[in-house]
Amino acid sequence: MSNKSLFHSKKFFIFNLVLVGVIAGFLLALFTFSFSGLFPAGKTVNAQQLPAATSSAKPLVAIPSLHKVAEKVLPSVVEVTVFDIVKKPVPAAGQSFPVQFMFPPFGGQGQPQHPKSQVFREKGLGSGVIVKRTGDTVYVLTNNHVAGNAKTITVKLVDGRHFTAKLVGKDPRQDLALISFHTTDKNIPVATLGNSNSAQVGDWVIAIGNPYGFQSTVTAGIVSAVGRQGVGPGNTIDQFIQTDAAINPGNSGGALVNMKGQVIGINDWIVAPHGGGNVGLGFAIAINNAKRAITDFIEHGSVQYGWLGVSVQDPYPTLAKQKGIAGKHGSVAYHAARSQTPKI
Repeated sequence: MSNKSLFHSKKFFIFNLVLVGVIAGFLLALFTFSFSGLFPAGKTVNAQQLPAATSSAKPLVAIPSLHKVAEKVLPSVVEVTVFDIVKKPVPAAGQSFPVQFMFPPFGGQGQPQHPKSQVFREKGLGSGVIVKRTGDTVYVLTNNHVAGNAKTITVKLVDGRHFTAKLVGKDPRQDLALISFHTTDKNIPVATLGNSNSAQVGDWVIAIGNPYGFQSTVTAGIVSAVGRQGVGPGNTIDQFIQTDAAINPGNSGGALVNMKGQVIGINDWIVAPHGGGNVGLGFAIAINNAKRAITDFIEHGSVQYGWLGVSVQDPYPTLAKQKGIAGKHGSVAYHAARSQTPKI
């Protein structure tokens, strides 16, 4: 048989097929044997069985469930509705107030034509945090700009219960106010107040309140900065906690909460262009500052501030002799300090 006939014969084809099968089987067996030691049969592969380069990586820190945090704090955050009696000027006949304000009548030097005013019942809406209970009296902390000069105050709990509240005390300097209501119902949750000094930049926080009247709204973010100074209404508060958790009108007086479900701040104000909504710049009053205010409101009706007084005068002869400084030049200074001042 010629070589050409041999290559085209049926026996040569079968021989090649068997040879290929033997080689493939050998390679498969070698591959299986090589990996049988790395992944033993009948065992589940875990991180400890992986190569050292992978198992040495540090595990990620689990973020606590926001659901659990919100569930704990929501019942202690309330809706605060206030009504105030205000007087507004009566517009001229046939002329609405904005037009009259922008285009005053000639010869009137910008004064309204009618000196009369009309009484209106103005409604305001904000939030508050239940911070204390003494007997049947429940205390709610909110902002001074929420309580304002309200004639009537209503507190609404997350479960829909309503209570008529009264003002205990307020402090424009810190923009804080304390209101209270009475109830014999023991099922009134009180918030846990945390330590605002422990708040660090990057910590997760949630803001709870009633923005635009949407009760019990929860938003999440982080602590953007701590100890902000020279900001806020009147630039009188130097311990703001800055956060990017969404805070909008109506959130004022609500709670800024850490992942332990502790209140670390009272939401106060936002930076927004042209009075708009949240742009990620929200500020809360540090709760450590508010703790003393709560006590002062209950005990004195106002925040008690310390003061230092100094009086300087010439050492006239009689005084110089009494003080043993006769013949000496200079002035005598008297100082006095108190930890409290009269009510303001």
